[in-house]
Amino acid sequence: MASISSSGIKQLTELMNSAAFSGLTRSLEQYRQLQGTWVAQLTVPPVVIDTEWLRPTLDLARQLQETAVVSLQPMLDDWQSQQRDILAAVQQQLEGAQITASSIRALNETFTELASVIRRAWEPLHALLQQAQLEADEIEPVFSQAGFWLSPSTPYRVFVATRSLHRNGRLTPDIVKRIMVAVYRKDNGGTIREMIADWYADERFARRRHILDAALNAHLAGDYVLSIPALLPQIEGVVIEFAEGGRYGQLEPAAKEVVRMILEKSGWLTPISSTPFEKEMRKFYAGTRQEEFSPGPFREKALRDWNRPPSEILNRHAILHGVDVDYASEENSLRAFLFLDTLHLLADQQSETKRSEVGPLARD
Repeated sequence: MASISSSGIKQLTELMNSAAFSGLTRSLEQYRQLQGTWVAQLTVPPVVIDTEWLRPTLDLARQLQETAVVSLQPMLDDWQSQQRDILAAVQQQLEGAQITASSIRALNETFTELASVIRRAWEPLHALLQQAQLEADEIEPVFSQAGFWLSPSTPYRVFVATRSLHRNGRLTPDIVKRIMVAVYRKDNGGTIREMIADWYADERFARRRHILDAALNAHLAGDYVLSIPALLPQIEGVVIEFAEGGRYGQLEPAAKEVVRMILEKSGWLTPISSTPFEKEMRKFYAGTRQEEFSPGPFREKALRDWNRPPSEILNRHAILHGVDVDYASEENSLRAFLFLDTLHLLADQQSETKRSEVGPLARD
């Protein structure tokens, strides 16, 4: 066997004592210990639900921890490229030393075994995700009839609850409305407060803060007559800004472009997130013929075209031009906030795109 120089031995020792190598060893041992049992141990923190009809969903909520689902998929997808990069780095660090082929094979086997453990752990989660996606397809018509969708801020337990009720044949549009309102009303609007606070990192939302905060205060006070008219122009403004820097200048073409962008970026549970959002956005910007632009004919149009009375629809033109005067409800006010929350998803995606474009230049 060829001898290894003193400098090579020193480099190898430094590598084996490094935090990265130590962390890898610990991770492998942890995955070995958890293999076969960790899925059963996944829990979701208990949720206190005030309404009796939601209690059967608590057991189902413990089946899956959303953070595990989000974190494992990219790890699994990128594992092969990461393995090659790490091995290349090891070889580069030990370039001046003569390493036996068996040493390289041992490292490769370590990474391969860890990847295998992760893959075996992922399989039951993957099956759960596939089942969830199928059930989302089945639930979508109920969400669409209710006029609600899962926005980025909507807690995962909403899907768990509606899926459980659907399995029992008890899910209706009215129950979907009650669930959504209850979740965002809880703890004096704790979820909706956190949702809005996240928006202000984006300048398009930050410069509207005085309006959005005032609308939130009105919403939490039950003053929906004021919260809704305050929010509708902001939805329009944000839509136009996101549609390629406002080049459209008009609501309808800009809204169509924004909806296309959101649908293009949609992923998991699209049937009850982006699909109902698209349908409600069409109602939001839908124009009305001159002969329908009065209370009686507009109500007939809403029932005929959308199968809901005007009081359950956010139509920007009818509300702000005084045709619909029955718009003031907690559901409609919440819909307006969820419109903005879904639009904010584009701000996050654009920020990620900019970081990916600037990152390589910054490293150079």
